[in-house]
Amino acid sequence: MTTNSTTTNTTTTTANYARLILDRLDADEADHIVCTDSTRGYTAPEFAIRIRRFRRDLAQQGIGGGHLIALVAPNTTDALAIRYAAGLRGSATVLCPNADTPARLNAFLAAIDPHAVVVFDPAVAATVTDPEHRRLILVGGPDGDLRSDREPGDDEAENIAVAPSDPCVLVATGGTTGVSKASVRDVAAYLRLIDGPADPTRRQLVCTPLAYIAQTAADQTLLAGGVVFLHDTFDPRLVLEAIDHDRITHLALVEPLLVELVDCPARPGHDLSSLRAISHVGADAPPELRHRLLTALGPNVLVHVYGASEFGPACVLAGADYALDRPDLLGSAGRAIPGVEVRVVDETGTPLDPGQLGRIEVRSPGAASTYRGSRAESVRFQDDGWFRGSDFGEIDASGYLRVRGREGDRRMIDGRPTWPVDIENALSSHPAVRYAVAVPADATSFAAWVVLAPGSVIDDDELRQHLCAVGGPQFASIPVTSVPTMPVTEQGKPDRHALLHGVGVTADQPAL
Repeated sequence: MTTNSTTTNTTTTTANYARLILDRLDADEADHIVCTDSTRGYTAPEFAIRIRRFRRDLAQQGIGGGHLIALVAPNTTDALAIRYAAGLRGSATVLCPNADTPARLNAFLAAIDPHAVVVFDPAVAATVTDPEHRRLILVGGPDGDLRSDREPGDDEAENIAVAPSDPCVLVATGGTTGVSKASVRDVAAYLRLIDGPADPTRRQLVCTPLAYIAQTAADQTLLAGGVVFLHDTFDPRLVLEAIDHDRITHLALVEPLLVELVDCPARPGHDLSSLRAISHVGADAPPELRHRLLTALGPNVLVHVYGASEFGPACVLAGADYALDRPDLLGSAGRAIPGVEVRVVDETGTPLDPGQLGRIEVRSPGAASTYRGSRAESVRFQDDGWFRGSDFGEIDASGYLRVRGREGDRRMIDGRPTWPVDIENALSSHPAVRYAVAVPADATSFAAWVVLAPGSVIDDDELRQHLCAVGGPQFASIPVTSVPTMPVTEQGKPDRHALLHGVGVTADQPAL
């Protein structure tokens, strides 16, 4: 991909990602679907027209350069089209997490303070706190401010030039330990994040909220000339049907959802041979769990990515490295992606030698530069480009990163640093355990929960005995509880708060 830039008397302007995606759609002469959601599929010309119609509406709403537009949106083609339309208008965009939790949504909006909030559901709009200085823009319906049935506007009149350093895309963090933050990328950094070779054969399924890193997968696929399939929620049966019917090549899931997909009773009846990569991200993925997933899916499909919303993908374990005959690497996050630097440092910021445990830092050309509305946390973005993460780990002499866990999750047990993954791996080694999650319960210890395989009969005392036999007697005081389902967050990560407070773990809850 190349970036088109021009120089004026005062600054350099550039085509941002939205302009390049629209150019790619305009250049696609084939009459085939490029983006589809639960309602219908759109060809490249149809999708391009939709973007231009929304751009005209945004112009009439006064949306333009320097604005931040927040979208409270489902996974739909229109959500992407409006996001691209806002980008063409020179506005930065952020897809909001936690749309179904008014308190968290409004806390997020208050922190980022957008110029306007675009809402697709009138019921959700009614829950959005609307300060006088903030516009509330409704999509669709006879009274909607943005409608796809209007005439598209004129390209030259309605595009607004941007500079490489202008804010472009904000990406929400998972918010596992609190309210989500939003990391800010400028025009140039976001283009570097999604840049890649042309690949018209790529067929990307997105079934987790666009508010997180999934939006970059959609952008990257469209920019490469591929096809995006949007599901508004994760349903393992529907995902399996889509992989089979739509010949999906790429899919990204956090580990709890990947477990649901692998263990779905319908999986053996579907053809998954089109898959080139199931990327799994976001949780600890203990080696014993990875071994089980590899056994079920076979070689050359799973790809483990270590990354974060702040800096994007950093390390990858894939191919021959991610295989049953490399058990030494099943606890690894792989090696750094070309162009990305990863190091482990001590508390003074001094890089450590191979094999030494310390804080993980990442420097990436596609990284964000700050958090919006979180000045205290923004110090993690260092002046020399390194992002000071909260994860601890070590890098071996061959460059493979082993992530131990978050700094706040570390506990000292019998004088040794211990993380949740240590407990999860020991529990996952039991044949009756499908999935295990450990969470710090207090300042000195952990609690653990497991979901058992169908038909397994084992009580919690037996699970604790197994934990001690495999992990060591230092785990004797850790309570282990079997639950029918594992509560998860909107993003699909284990819901630590729900586990600790006994919320969402009853038999009538949806799986994982």
